This record gives sequence, C-alpha cells and structure tokens, in this order.
Amino acid sequence: MLAAAALAIAGVAYSSWIFDFIVPTGQDRFRSFLSELEADDVPWHQVYSYGDIVAGVAAVGASLLLFGVRPAGRGATTAVVALGVFGTATVADALAPMGTVPIVHAATSAIAVFSLFVTMGAATWSAFREDNWPIMRTLGATTFALVAIATGWMLGSDRLQGDYLLGLAQRIQVGAMSVWLLVFSVGTWSSTRHARRPKRVPRRR
Repeated sequence: MLAAAALAIAGVAYSSWIFDFIVPTGQDRFRSFLSELEADDVPWHQVYSYGDIVAGVAAVGASLLLFGVRPAGRGATTAVVALGVFGTATVADALAPMGTVPIVHAATSAIAVFSLFVTMGAATWSAFREDNWPIMRTLGATTFALVAIATGWMLGSDRLQGDYLLGLAQRIQVGAMSVWLLVFSVGTWSSTRHARRPKRVPRRR
C-alpha cells in the first residue's frame, strides 16, 4: 500500500509542468523544453524544481518498498531497481537546472528517461511473463506505447531541421510517463490487495 501511494505521489509530482497552464510563464509550450521552466528567471520556477524533487524522492521510496517485498522474477526486479535509478536521476536533474550546469543536466535527464524506459519495459515484460501487475498488460502497455511514440517524435524533432513541435512532443511524453506511474501505482495496490486476500479452503464432503 505504501509503495502504491509513493508511486501515485511520483506520478502527480512529475506532472508539475501542468502548472504552466494555470500561471503562464511565457514559454512556447509547442517548442520549448520542459527543463526551461526551471530556469531562475522563469516565474514560479521553484514549483517545477520541487515537483521533480518530490517525484524523484517518491520514486526512490517506492523502489525501496517494492524491493523490500522481494519482487518475483528478474523482470520485476529490474523494473524496481530501474525505478530507483529514475528517482535518483530526477532529483539530480532538478538540482542541476539546464541554465546552471548544462552538461550535468543533459546527463541526468538522459539517465532519468532511459531508466524509466527500462522500468516500463521490464514491468510490462514481467506482467506478461511473470504474472506480476496484470493491469500493466493492458493499460500499462498502451501508455508505454504512447510514451515510445512521443519519444520518437521528440528525438526526431530535435535532430531534423524545421518546426516539428518538439515541445509538444515532450509534453506528451512526460505526461504519458506520469500516467504510467499512476497506472503502476494502481497495479501495485491491486497486486498487494490480491496477495493479502485469504485463500478459500475447499469444503470437505
């Protein structure tokens, strides 16, 4: 239950960029990087930095809690460990904004995204092959596919000349990642509840 709560917090906090729709910062939402929201000269930049820090700490907490119950199978173990790496890299990413230490920020951002991809892939594989987190076979896999499509769009936009709405692609990517963390939270809660449910003893005739 605690792990599910931590994952839910991570998913909500990782979507702190939505605050830009409430109090506009003037950034072009179709073309700017989300990391630009954390620059010191951006109004309310602390909201985005603290959002990432909370998301990262919650993800690390969820990883430790899940690892403590000994996840069944290599896929599940990989997903849980990678979740912890994602959380750690996300905190480091927030502490090294794009405008302050660009090289470190680029590295931590890449590690965070890659490790969350590993988490999503391993959790999906585990759902199919190790019978963990059944919801990850359907809603989880669908959300993962959306993340993959948005990531491909974003990488292409960053490398091709022209206006390919890179910012929109990244917002869809990160938004889908947040949704995936929430789905994983539901899957974890459901699996924990099912595991605690007492088994029925067949009646003797």
